[in-house]
Amino acid sequence: MSNPELGTRLRGLSHLALNSSDMQITVDFYRNPGIPLIKATPMNFGGQHFFFDIGNGDSIAYFYWPDRAGEFSGQPAVAGQEQLDGAMHHVAIEIDPEDVEPWADHLTSLGHAFLSVVHDVDHEKNVMNDLSAMHKPDKWAVSLYFVGPDGEQLEVCAWLPALEDLAAGLPAIGTADERRVAARIRATNMSELVSKAVYQG
Repeated sequence: MSNPELGTRLRGLSHLALNSSDMQITVDFYRNPGIPLIKATPMNFGGQHFFFDIGNGDSIAYFYWPDRAGEFSGQPAVAGQEQLDGAMHHVAIEIDPEDVEPWADHLTSLGHAFLSVVHDVDHEKNVMNDLSAMHKPDKWAVSLYFVGPDGEQLEVCAWLPALEDLAAGLPAIGTADERRVAARIRATNMSELVSKAVYQG
């Protein structure tokens, strides 16, 4: 059912996610003035996801798709609209873990398709469309991804206990060697994933 009180319990901006054409340059850009890289994780679809601490518990994040550096990275929510390196990928709003299921119920009641992902420290163990997994060990975040009225990609997310275990660095960030050995990276159209999602509670 619709729950208009959910909006009063938001915890602010979790992160703004952008696209990077060269992760090493991006990391250096933020580290030079002392902005720390606090989280880094591989993506199920290939590529890497990096978070920088910009204060007050907020982050700026980047996606890096190594085999498409300098080209289009990621996919827009609306078909036919290009999403360039440096462009926004999605906006994430932080919620409390106890509000994850009420948000899922709210989106369902309004007929909004969404994709849930419970993120594991080992990205290959991420769980889609089963929120019960958020209570298991080694889960560092849970996300509900959905599309806004103009095709913008949105997320509500809650941090989970294993967040502290997530390594801040990945080996050979964005190097030529990494690009040569990387498997073919396919950019992800989140709206396509959302359209196929079936919420399982």
